[in-house]
Amino acid sequence: MRKTENAPNTASGLRIAMILLGIAVTPVLLSSSSLGNQLSGSQLITVVALGGIILTLLAAITICVGEKARLPTYGIVKYAFGEKGAVAINILMAVSLFGWIAVTANMFGHSVHDLLAEHGLDVPVPLLVTLGCGVFVASTAFGFAVLGKIAQVAVPVIALVLVYILYVAMHGHA
Repeated sequence: MRKTENAPNTASGLRIAMILLGIAVTPVLLSSSSLGNQLSGSQLITVVALGGIILTLLAAITICVGEKARLPTYGIVKYAFGEKGAVAINILMAVSLFGWIAVTANMFGHSVHDLLAEHGLDVPVPLLVTLGCGVFVASTAFGFAVLGKIAQVAVPVIALVLVYILYVAMHGHA
């Protein structure tokens, strides 16, 4: 393992927790409406729980490797696969992340459009998708500091939306 010194620009535990909470909740929110329409309640709970467990295990392994190595993904891949292997793997990762950003932005745009439409606001879906793409690309391009700032706003909003959804689910109306 590479020896590293303590970096003065490390993030606080709260900032990391907010980012991880946002990352953990996002796949569930993105897939819940699709799964909820096609599965029974018990099947939905089983699928979401199993998916959450798998993601948690993968995230824990990734976090352990990153924390011990104190290297970005590129550095870890370079250490394992060499210079040329790291370039190839990182190109594949970049392409898949662009696809993930597009999928996430599209689902974001449609979800926000539906939410706003329920309250009488008609904002075009392409505009919302473009806005989502801009936020996601900017947060990816500018790294952890921007993710922390977005998480400080987004995670409380996500929590409020989840409370609202729970209220609607329990009372049957908005």
